[in-house]
Amino acid sequence: MEQKTKEEVILAIQETVLKATQKSLLKIKPDYSDLISIVQNKEFVEQTVEQAVEKATTSAFEKLSISKKYKPKSIREQVNVLRSFFPSIGDANETIAKEGNLPIEATGWFAIPKWQSIASSYAEATLRVLNLVKAYLQNGFYSYQSLDSSNFNQSLFQETLEKKNSIAKIAKFQNGYDTLVLPIQMGILHKGKTARGVRDSFGSNEFGLGVFEFCIIILTHLENFQRPHNLHFCCTGDNFRHAKSSDKNVLCFGYQCSSLEFYAQTLWRCEKNIGHPSAFVVE
Repeated sequence: MEQKTKEEVILAIQETVLKATQKSLLKIKPDYSDLISIVQNKEFVEQTVEQAVEKATTSAFEKLSISKKYKPKSIREQVNVLRSFFPSIGDANETIAKEGNLPIEATGWFAIPKWQSIASSYAEATLRVLNLVKAYLQNGFYSYQSLDSSNFNQSLFQETLEKKNSIAKIAKFQNGYDTLVLPIQMGILHKGKTARGVRDSFGSNEFGLGVFEFCIIILTHLENFQRPHNLHFCCTGDNFRHAKSSDKNVLCFGYQCSSLEFYAQTLWRCEKNIGHPSAFVVE
């Protein structure tokens, strides 16, 4: 019974520390006197707090670093960049980014066109933006998958149902605009987890980005991807399988030396440097 109570105390401490870290990086010290009274062990609580602070502070500063590195341009700037690649791209509702409430987990607001404005199928639209990334990244781009219809077709490559439904919901909220404005976090929120585990942990208002959406972010922010990063990006909003296999995979981007590589991995692979970018449904 006492062990269970201590586990509850640990969870309470971790939650309190995380909230305090997100808001003030622990400038305000939370009060744990009620937790000390529960377990009657001040040393245990203080040790747990110390461990939680170290973990939460590291996570907060890492998130802050990622947010600065991938801070998005204004929505108008992003749309203008998109039009240099796709002249017929429609407008976005800039007011959302100016007046909307950005979720605390998000890096910022990103302009993502509907794939239908680029091609007749999701696979074809993704292939187009992938080849643009390959052409415009100065330090090189290497794909372990052939960037053609032999890999990117509707039988081997699809959006997840969750992402498709979420995008449709956002498009309904932003009715009349061909380019959607999405609050996106760039991967640190779900760093070091499996794609399967991340998908299971999404709340009702969160969904994983697909290759199409992530390529759009690269194209609108090429300057942020011209140099190597430690973080890899796993696109959990899509499913991919090889032609001779029935196993589902996810597609990822990551740097090896100076080149950005594009590769497939299983849903169960877990590495500490892999992040999972995601977006949020907000009205």
